[in-house]
Amino acid sequence: MIIRHLCFILLAFAAVTRTTFAQTNPFACQPPQLLGMISGLNNPTSMTIDGNDAYIIEQKHTLVIID
Repeated sequence: MIIRHLCFILLAFAAVTRTTFAQTNPFACQPPQLLGMISGLNNPTSMTIDGNDAYIIEQKHTLVIID
Protein backbone atom coordinates (compact mmCIF):
# COMPACT_ATOMS: atom_id res chain seq x y z
CA MET A 1 0.00 0.00 0.00
CA ILE A 2 2.78 2.43 0.89
CA ILE A 3 4.73 1.42 -2.21
CA ARG A 4 1.70 2.17 -4.40
CA HIS A 5 1.39 5.68 -2.93
CA LEU A 6 5.12 6.28 -3.38
CA CYS A 7 4.84 5.24 -7.03
CA PHE A 8 1.96 7.68 -7.53
CA ILE A 9 3.97 10.51 -5.95
CA LEU A 10 7.04 9.75 -8.07
CA LEU A 11 4.93 9.60 -11.22
CA ALA A 12 3.24 12.89 -10.37
CA PHE A 13 6.60 14.55 -9.64
CA ALA A 14 7.96 13.36 -12.98
CA ALA A 15 4.86 14.64 -14.77
CA VAL A 16 5.03 18.07 -13.09
CA THR A 17 8.74 18.34 -13.85
CA ARG A 18 8.09 17.40 -17.47
CA THR A 19 5.32 20.04 -17.69
CA THR A 20 7.63 22.74 -16.33
CA PHE A 21 10.34 21.73 -18.79
CA ALA A 22 7.84 21.80 -21.65
CA GLN A 23 6.74 25.33 -20.74
CA THR A 24 10.32 26.66 -20.70
CA ASN A 25 11.56 24.81 -23.79
CA PRO A 26 9.95 26.08 -27.03
CA PHE A 27 10.93 22.91 -28.93
CA ALA A 28 9.40 20.44 -26.45
CA CYS A 29 6.01 18.85 -27.04
CA GLN A 30 3.24 19.66 -24.58
CA PRO A 31 2.12 16.64 -22.52
CA PRO A 32 -1.57 15.70 -22.46
CA GLN A 33 -3.64 17.23 -19.68
CA LEU A 34 -5.17 13.93 -18.58
CA LEU A 35 -2.71 11.08 -18.06
CA GLY A 36 -5.50 8.55 -17.72
CA MET A 37 -6.15 5.70 -15.36
CA ILE A 38 -3.36 4.24 -13.27
CA SER A 39 -4.31 0.63 -12.68
CA GLY A 40 -4.43 -0.63 -9.13
CA LEU A 41 -5.63 -3.85 -7.61
CA ASN A 42 -8.74 -2.55 -5.87
CA ASN A 43 -8.74 1.19 -6.44
CA PRO A 44 -8.18 2.58 -9.93
CA THR A 45 -6.65 6.03 -9.88
CA SER A 46 -6.74 8.90 -12.34
CA MET A 47 -4.17 11.66 -12.60
CA THR A 48 -4.65 15.11 -14.13
CA ILE A 49 -2.10 17.86 -14.69
CA ASP A 50 -3.38 21.44 -14.49
CA GLY A 51 -0.57 23.92 -15.08
CA ASN A 52 2.09 23.09 -12.50
CA ASP A 53 -0.19 21.05 -10.22
CA ALA A 54 -0.81 17.31 -10.45
CA TYR A 55 -4.04 15.88 -9.08
CA ILE A 56 -4.35 12.22 -8.14
CA ILE A 57 -7.93 11.08 -7.56
CA GLU A 58 -8.57 7.63 -6.11
CA GLN A 59 -11.78 5.67 -6.19
CA LYS A 60 -12.29 6.29 -2.45
CA HIS A 61 -12.99 9.97 -3.26
CA THR A 62 -9.64 11.11 -1.89
CA LEU A 63 -7.72 13.85 -3.64
CA VAL A 64 -3.98 14.38 -3.45
CA ILE A 65 -2.59 17.67 -4.77
CA ILE A 66 1.13 17.82 -5.50
CA ASP A 67 2.34 21.39 -5.84
